[in-house]
Amino acid sequence: MTRIDDLPPGDFAELEAAFEDENPVCAIGTLERVRSVMTEIIHKSPRDEITAGIRSKLEELVHYPTAAMVMHRSDVESDDAVKN
Repeated sequence: MTRIDDLPPGDFAELEAAFEDENPVCAIGTLERVRSVMTEIIHKSPRDEITAGIRSKLEELVHYPTAAMVMHRSDVESDDAVKN
């Protein structure tokens, strides 16, 4: 699957139109939702419902939205500290 950033303008316009009504108010809110769903799958699914390999990959993937949210919060707090 092609990264969103690497899509040609025409393909991106089609994707943008397809998700137009679903745009979140905040990208960080979307990351939090993704992180929440993945964490729920990892921790609340019975062990036999998802394989250890899938669980391991999800645990690996949950790192990315978490890191993005931590970076965002750090930036916001840093900006707030500079303003005060």
